[in-house]
Amino acid sequence: MVASKINVEVAGVSSSVGAGSDSNQPSTETFGLDVCDIPIPVTDSESIVRAIKRPSHTTTKKGKEVLKSAAFKAAPERDDVSVMRHTYMGTQACREKAASLVEGNDRVKYVGLAVLSASQIRQLASDVIDSREEFCGHAHISHGVVLTRDEPPDSVLTMALNERLREMIAAATFYPDPSIEMDKWAEETVAAQ
Repeated sequence: MVASKINVEVAGVSSSVGAGSDSNQPSTETFGLDVCDIPIPVTDSESIVRAIKRPSHTTTKKGKEVLKSAAFKAAPERDDVSVMRHTYMGTQACREKAASLVEGNDRVKYVGLAVLSASQIRQLASDVIDSREEFCGHAHISHGVVLTRDEPPDSVLTMALNERLREMIAAATFYPDPSIEMDKWAEETVAAQ
């Protein structure tokens, strides 16, 4: 059971949600309930981050790691990809969650975060939808297009989605993470451009 918009006061300290600083992370105090005090509607001004993994999401061009359109492409039979609401979770929590997604998988490595605003995503005809049932701060980018496993690469549907994904990659800012073991990124601000 997930409750939303519940403010909890414990020992005289009440939780509040800030605009992206790591010190203002949402409350997850439970008292037997899962609590997520992030607003359900995802506003256009929110920074949305995608955990970037190698080898599926990046390639190397001219010695530099760059995003591939696969970074925002949904699996076959789905129209959505998982993202995090950076505005509420903050950089460090996003980094830690992203790194945890690949723990125990030696074939995949977390390498950074790709950031867009919800407005940029919506301008490309996709949407951002809260999905706190996964974890507090989780959302999905929904493309509204479901490709089947046997969808031809030259179908109109595939080509239209691929063009949208190329535009999404062009709009995203990729922040390579030098080392998840570092407590903080070297004062680099993660934000949608």
